[in-house]
Amino acid sequence: MHVMLVLSSLFEVIHSNNFETIPWKFKVRMMLDAARGIQYLHSMRIIHRDIKSHNFLVDDDWRVKVADFGISKVLDTDTAFTQCGTTGWVAPEVLLDEDLGYTFKADNWSLAIVMWEMIAGGLQNPFIGMAPIKFYNKTINAGIRPPIPEGMDSEYIDLITECWKSDAAERPSFDVIVARLEQMLLDLGASIDLPPTFQGGYHQAGVATTPTLL
Repeated sequence: MHVMLVLSSLFEVIHSNNFETIPWKFKVRMMLDAARGIQYLHSMRIIHRDIKSHNFLVDDDWRVKVADFGISKVLDTDTAFTQCGTTGWVAPEVLLDEDLGYTFKADNWSLAIVMWEMIAGGLQNPFIGMAPIKFYNKTINAGIRPPIPEGMDSEYIDLITECWKSDAAERPSFDVIVARLEQMLLDLGASIDLPPTFQGGYHQAGVATTPTLL
């Protein structure tokens, strides 16, 4: 067991009244933490299958950890078949006929939605609560994606749009995602190993004992 001081889930942090006060480089750092966690899972041939902001925990140093491996799976091949995940974050190919299957890159789509949540402000995720067949038609056939706010970092937006491409094979690997986020941090003058110093915003909510997290 690993004891970590937990502020809250990333979802709760994003939807707190203080989220807009967090500096941009800090938010990029949080996404780098998230991506590194999934990168490690994939390196161990584990597909998470339920990546969403609720399943990242933020500690008292504003570091992000991957959590909830309840439906994760170790893949002997590059393809999984069981339909699972959370509407609003799940990749469209996961909802296809189970005979077709999906790959590790279903997690990439889900991270793109989390990255979008980090910049969405008051915008709503249009896919939450949508029936699977409607969601598939909207995303694959009509190419609908969550609305991107104006004035956002172009490199960050480019990475999001690449990660939620309809063709999973065209989505960047997590090695690429991590490298791109690291470069964004460097371009912002921040360390890729230590979080930027930031005081304020959320306050420590208590101590949680959790299984070892990534």
